Amino acid sequence: MALVVESTLRSTYGEHQIRRYLEWVKTDFAGQRYRGLLMLTALEDPLSEEDVAFAADAEIVIAGRWADLHKLLEPLSIESSSQTARVPSG
Repeated sequence: MALVVESTLRSTYGEHQIRRYLEWVKTDFAGQRYRGLLMLTALEDPLSEEDVAFAADAEIVIAGRWADLHKLLEPLSIESSSQTARVPSG
């Protein structure tokens, strides 16, 4: 799993900043089964429809708040708990 956190707590995103991060995650973490990008800002700065669509096409989970990311990654915790190690009996 690759999870990149962009912390811009004192400002908002720069022009094309989110797309550059998405392209980087898509390229540099192509071998990862799960990829995510969490954008943290102090001010509300909605993600563009284009960036959301790019992320979906690239199979990258993108969120603007921790609560959003938690909800988006919840299926991973369910999958993980079903794959617990088993000790053979006998």
